[in-house]
Amino acid sequence: MKRITYLFISLVFAGCQNSAKTPTTEANPQTQISTTTDFKLPEIPMAIVEPEARATYLASNYWTNFDIQNQGLKTDTANFEQLYSNYLLFLREGDQKSFCSAIENCIKHFHNDSTYLNKFYQLSEKYLYDPNSPFRNDEYYLCFINSLLGTNRMSFADSTRLAFQQELVSKNRIGHKAANFEYKTSDKKISNLYKINAPYTLIFFYNPDCHACQEVKQQLQNSVTVNNLLNNKNMTLLAVYTDEELDLWENSISGYPKEWIISYNPESRIKLDQSYDLKAIPTLYLLGKNKEVLLKDATVEQVNNFFDFQNKF
Repeated sequence: MKRITYLFISLVFAGCQNSAKTPTTEANPQTQISTTTDFKLPEIPMAIVEPEARATYLASNYWTNFDIQNQGLKTDTANFEQLYSNYLLFLREGDQKSFCSAIENCIKHFHNDSTYLNKFYQLSEKYLYDPNSPFRNDEYYLCFINSLLGTNRMSFADSTRLAFQQELVSKNRIGHKAANFEYKTSDKKISNLYKINAPYTLIFFYNPDCHACQEVKQQLQNSVTVNNLLNNKNMTLLAVYTDEELDLWENSISGYPKEWIISYNPESRIKLDQSYDLKAIPTLYLLGKNKEVLLKDATVEQVNNFFDFQNKF
């Protein structure tokens, strides 16, 4: 996999943890977070006390003080990327029901400037859509796509690419029913995703000779949470090979747990139809009883955390 450099969030978020009763710099973030500009965060109203509410306010109003007319900012790529990565922090820490409106506010602020709209497109694709990014988030990216396309100021080439990505990320969204597909096992039996009868289904899209796939396979085998769910019949793990080299797949079957369904997708229809956005392999999807998507493009840690959280209640 290719390596991509990310400017990780450097802004101290302690201000969102402090009470608004004390008018300190931390409680009312005005800290200059840019090295080459006078960009400052908007002042949070004193009445907003809860950390999540404070982050939500900052996410919605983050770019208010950004001077679009400052020509120096347009050439300071690294600085703008740092501001963008800080912005993602507030999106993540804020109310997840309102992140789309915060992103819409962001794009509205830059609506008439194609240079900045292109910057947001490039950074959003890099941080939120690239499979190697630790910030990747299809829901956030879809909001950026919709907002950018809504400006009608993107080039024809960028609009075409955005529309294509919009179609992909709109598939199998969290909270929506996953697309059905056929799978075939080593005993030549054909079935499909919807015929699996289990409280949870974990789909593991993989390739036998993929190093990262082997790492995820080992993590799944070592997961106490996953093994307990499988042993108690509360989850089915469906491993699906989506490529064409069936000899490679058949020679690898013996190395996988017998508790898993080891399969391949006939005629590689998933890839041909692009019914799943498999930007990179491996990819994990966690589905509920009715095949609704609970986790998309997840890590094993996220799967474990999901069930650990469920068990607390």
